[in-house]
Amino acid sequence: MKTLILFPLAAAAVVLFPLSLPAQEEVGVLKARRAILEAEREASLQKMSDLRMKYIRTDRNLKRTHDRIMELHRNLALSLDAKPEIRKMNDRILQLNSELESLNARLNAANTNKTDAPAAPAPKTDAGKGK
Repeated sequence: MKTLILFPLAAAAVVLFPLSLPAQEEVGVLKARRAILEAEREASLQKMSDLRMKYIRTDRNLKRTHDRIMELHRNLALSLDAKPEIRKMNDRILQLNSELESLNARLNAANTNKTDAPAAPAPKTDAGKGK
């Protein structure tokens, strides 16, 4: 009878134990492992990008396909930029970027007087391209 009660409890403990929160030192190990994996992933992505560009440069068929895609992409961008709504939104984004740069310059000037911490730069966008 004891085994009927103990077996489900032991099974539940085995199943639920790995789901419990790790100890503080385990969290540090997990964070370090995550950082290593992220760095490896970034390096692998960069290597994949380099390999792709190598093959696009050296393989005639891939280069031709890439050139066609780039031409289609350019034509698409030009067609979209011709739309009034797109132009209006693009102009608004350029205006916001200009205002952000102005505010950041003022904040940088104020921070220079108080501390060495610079303000965040204005976000980079593709707004204004194709005009």
